[in-house]
Amino acid sequence: MIILFLFSPVIDGVLDPQEGWMAGAGNPDTTAFKGADLDSLYYAASGGTLYLAIKTGNRANWSLSYGFALDVDRTQNSGCTDTVDSWQRRIVFPNEAPDYFLPDYEVYFYWNEDSARITSAGLNKWVGSPDTLWIWNLCPFNYAWSGDTLTGLQVLEFAIPLDTIGNPTKVLVSTWIAGATEGSSAVDALPPAPSIDPFDTAKEWTDTDTSSTYITVNISGIPRVRHEVPLKDGIYNVMGRKAAEGTPGVYFVIEEGKVKKTLLIR
Repeated sequence: MIILFLFSPVIDGVLDPQEGWMAGAGNPDTTAFKGADLDSLYYAASGGTLYLAIKTGNRANWSLSYGFALDVDRTQNSGCTDTVDSWQRRIVFPNEAPDYFLPDYEVYFYWNEDSARITSAGLNKWVGSPDTLWIWNLCPFNYAWSGDTLTGLQVLEFAIPLDTIGNPTKVLVSTWIAGATEGSSAVDALPPAPSIDPFDTAKEWTDTDTSSTYITVNISGIPRVRHEVPLKDGIYNVMGRKAAEGTPGVYFVIEEGKVKKTLLIR
């Protein structure tokens, strides 16, 4: 018998690279904003789901908005062309060749410094009609975070079903930190964006920023951890060789009638 395992990230607020996360962008430099400092952006795709995560370098606990832009069609004038984004933050997008980056969807989270937790989250869809620019809170989705009252948000992970965003084969993604209220702008971004200066404390809360940089997630081209091994009674490793019980690793138990077969992944 052949068993196929495709590994997907666990949305638990603990960023574990062994779960299949891939590094998309990073900026390990400490910024001037102690409570609003992005460190790295991660992504994965598996089982019809897009996974995104950020790790921060926050050294303080501030109320903030964490935003993500998703461009699923890379088409001129298709996506948010407004002067503010879905949460009324002063963030715009370039709409320039070759990819004409404009978000068809945005995902937003609000970190509340008083409760030291995410208190609001939403997946928003751009419509662009005179009556309705955005559909807010399109559907529930899975997310998790870690953080505390001293250092604020540290890790944020979430998963979006691909059929919710039109089953794209490629997604352009950018992320940023903005202020807690409408009318604020971005103070840090990944990938780093030229118009967002994470060391300019005088203007970066109130100017208008262009999110012009992004990573490209090729949905059909992401390497997936894959194991195909014949299972027999006992414990076998990924090479199909018998392993001693108690060997460190992740075990998967398959029950066939009264027989249990175990696969060890290391």
